[in-house]
Amino acid sequence: MSKDKNSECVCTPAMANVLSGRRIVDIVDLFTQIQNEKHHGGTDCSLMDMDFMTDKVDVFHCTWIFKCRECNVVYEIMSENRENKDTYMPINETAVHSILATWEGYSQLREFSAGVDMHCMSNKTFLKHAKEVTEAIDDAALQSMLHAAE
Repeated sequence: MSKDKNSECVCTPAMANVLSGRRIVDIVDLFTQIQNEKHHGGTDCSLMDMDFMTDKVDVFHCTWIFKCRECNVVYEIMSENRENKDTYMPINETAVHSILATWEGYSQLREFSAGVDMHCMSNKTFLKHAKEVTEAIDDAALQSMLHAAE
């Protein structure tokens, strides 16, 4: 990113090409990552001293990569927390689960993604997540029945 005379961030043309479309974010997690960003490169630099480098897109999950102009530290900010899978279903699985819960399929997810100007997963990826989601639902149903039988 470059700065103009009023010190406002300006999106460069190259950055605009990388950052096209829309993203889904867990806003609390995103703000927490921004607030907790403290890197120690020997100076008192912060996220404001960083330039956007690129983003990694994994369908609906994104990681934005920044590099500090002062100390060259690289920092990643993610669109959601992927570490707590016990209580938090990742967005890609959530999207597939939502489509399956409405008795729809891949073509509806693709239409939705196109309509809101977002990346969409391939059919192969959709089927992989659909298998994981249905197995998790089956396991939960079995556990519930076993618990009820006790």
